[in-house]
Amino acid sequence: MVVQFGPGSSRIVADHEQFWTELNAGDPSSEEEDDDDDGVEGSCAPRPAHTRTDPKLPKVPQLQAARNNLTALSQVYNLYFTAYRGRIAVYCPNNAQTQILGRRPRLVLRPPAHAHAMQGHLQPRHGHEVNNMKVGFLGYLEIVVMSYDDGDVIAYSTKSVAEAIIQRLGNSGCAEAPSLPRPLLHENVGHSAWGLAVHAKSRLIAVSSNRHEVTVFALALVDKLGFRPRWRPTSPEANVLARKRMWRIVLSLGDDGHNIPSIDFISDPEGFAVQVCAVDINCNLVGPDPSR
Repeated sequence: MVVQFGPGSSRIVADHEQFWTELNAGDPSSEEEDDDDDGVEGSCAPRPAHTRTDPKLPKVPQLQAARNNLTALSQVYNLYFTAYRGRIAVYCPNNAQTQILGRRPRLVLRPPAHAHAMQGHLQPRHGHEVNNMKVGFLGYLEIVVMSYDDGDVIAYSTKSVAEAIIQRLGNSGCAEAPSLPRPLLHENVGHSAWGLAVHAKSRLIAVSSNRHEVTVFALALVDKLGFRPRWRPTSPEANVLARKRMWRIVLSLGDDGHNIPSIDFISDPEGFAVQVCAVDINCNLVGPDPSR
């Protein structure tokens, strides 16, 4: 998306306003987009210079405040992801030479909240908003994963997103609307979710939450992920590596821990994930055991 000032900028703003107005038409969740409570209680983040209560100003989309990261780039496909509250807008370059993004997204993902979604931490009334976004690999499969303020963790394969965009371009003249890609992971961790980490070789997704813990999702391994165990499991760790179902592993920081905005995996010499490194907002670092 090109940011433009001066001549022509008003036309671009009007185009964005029209797109999001059409997108919100008939969507009950769009009522929250017009809520004036765009700030964060107790936050020093500046409020917008104008609000939508002024009818003379355009209703351009406003991003959620005080989050980690709301954009990501695919390394396999020409896709740029950006989160707008609970939605994911997917942009593609219009020109292969200049790689300039179009003014409107090619696809907008609107995953619903999980059945066990919690009340939001930053926005109690509008909890289904993205806190963080990350692109990574599970084996040879690239994914984009989001953590939400209501505790949701949602991941899509970038391949399914790219195929949905191609389908929409090919069916532009059809009356039947093309289907949207389905998440390959949609879970909830019980509190506002923040830090994200993806490990390619071990096929793991980790997410930290305001429960002062890290949840590791070890997805079931199948042929298309390019991994087949070559041994019989002889320990709990080996069972996870050779898993035939999804494992959910919870790592708590205990009474001394706090909210965890950043996490990552630590690998062994063979490249498999063996530990999780986490940093909480009090700068406490939880990482490798020096005795191991």
